[in-house]
Amino acid sequence: MNYRAWQLKNADTAGESALLAAGYGPLLARVLACRGIAQPQAAAALLEEEPPLSDPFLLKDMDKAVARIQQAIENGETIVIFGDYDVDGVSATAILYECLTNLGAQVRCKLPTREGGGYGLNRETLQKLADKGYKLIVTVDNGISAIEEADLAAELGIELVITDHHLPAQQLPKAVAVVDPKREDDTSPFKDLCGAGVAFKLCAALEGCEDPAELLEPFGELAALGT
Repeated sequence: MNYRAWQLKNADTAGESALLAAGYGPLLARVLACRGIAQPQAAAALLEEEPPLSDPFLLKDMDKAVARIQQAIENGETIVIFGDYDVDGVSATAILYECLTNLGAQVRCKLPTREGGGYGLNRETLQKLADKGYKLIVTVDNGISAIEEADLAAELGIELVITDHHLPAQQLPKAVAVVDPKREDDTSPFKDLCGAGVAFKLCAALEGCEDPAELLEPFGELAALGT
């Protein structure tokens, strides 16, 4: 059996030497130099400095989402978190559940399965939630394509706050708020958030954090897992 041998890209030897002199280990210095990071200052900026997290309210409709959720908390309404069955959806659900319960909200979670219900909102689930008297659903990692389901929710008297990261179609679902960095009219700086990342941003907005990095300790690992 023939095996392929790994071949390291030729590094910037002067840069590698500078990194070694700055105290970086041989392997890390070689990898950084191979990737064009040959100055100690650039390496420090990449590895040591924490860039500031952007204001969550830069996401389109975040203010509307926060206002409706805060209203539900104040009025004692039950908030249903509707997630997804993959790692991103489960992580996003866990982040938002923990945040909302910490804020004193009454929360229920609904996670579909591949076999039962499949991906995203569906008519049967909406009808069951309406029959139980729930009036507010917050989606995480889904909902941006649920046009017909959103119309049904409105007919059933259920309000939707949609948080998602998938590409939307031309038409957005009918909802109190649609928070998705991939909306054409969204001007937030980072478009590649996962569902858990969007949920993290929502929590930072709900918590009123001056610096969203304050929430990295309780929620950062879950957001990373979802990513």
